[in-house]
Amino acid sequence: MSHKLDNMRAQRLAAGHTITSLAFKANVSDLTIKQLEDGGNCDVHVSQRIADALGVSLATLGKREF
Repeated sequence: MSHKLDNMRAQRLAAGHTITSLAFKANVSDLTIKQLEDGGNCDVHVSQRIADALGVSLATLGKREF
């Protein structure tokens, strides 16, 4: 199952993370963060690590801002 993290950039910025600091905290590459913020998909394990690193739920990361 893949996830699209539509709200990740906003959550990252609200938490005060750079792409690099979030990637480090979530144990993923900078490229992964960039691709996801540009609309890419990832598997549930990656999305959960990012959500944990940001201190938010998967539902929050997937919520599109209008």
